Amino acid sequence: MNWLSGLKKNANFRFDHGDFTVLDCETTGFDFKKDRILSIGLVKMRGGHIQLKSSIEIFIKQENGLQESAFIHGITREQLASGLQEKEALEYYLNFIGNDILVAHYSLFDRNMLEEALRRQGMEKPANSWLDTMDLEVANYPDHEGNAAKLKLDALLEKKNISAIRRHTALGDAYSTALLLQKQLKECAENGMFESNQLHGRRNTLL
Repeated sequence: MNWLSGLKKNANFRFDHGDFTVLDCETTGFDFKKDRILSIGLVKMRGGHIQLKSSIEIFIKQENGLQESAFIHGITREQLASGLQEKEALEYYLNFIGNDILVAHYSLFDRNMLEEALRRQGMEKPANSWLDTMDLEVANYPDHEGNAAKLKLDALLEKKNISAIRRHTALGDAYSTALLLQKQLKECAENGMFESNQLHGRRNTLL
């Protein structure tokens, strides 16, 4: 399957000059039409350096109460109760990301969840470029394409000796992905890849 199928092509950008926001969404499930975002973790990266002081985790109130999946993510009723309404959370998200390149591990899922939430609230989706750490891994290790076990976040963190902190929380996973991105971009430079248009394309399926 063509990775570019059904997706607008990213504007080309350089890896070493990019301003990145690395993100992760924890959700009530995997159906972007029916499920909802519980929390969004956002980590800034500037000049290859993670900006921890600029990192945030946004919790979103749930109209139908706490879903069972929230226990998996370690999210409490109190955190959701003190969170933002969905529209307010999305406004905060848009203000935070600005014109940054958005990065996630298997970014299509997070992108679908965020864009469906924006559509639901009558808000326009931003024109930011996206970068998927799974695509970076395949670019550096072409034999990993199609190998789900090798492309899972946990597998890549272990492979690159990255200690996961608060795994399966939005901010914890965003931070782990930012650490992964740092190492992947170094590998890209070693392999002569400095721009996004040197990648094969953007992923539209898990494999």
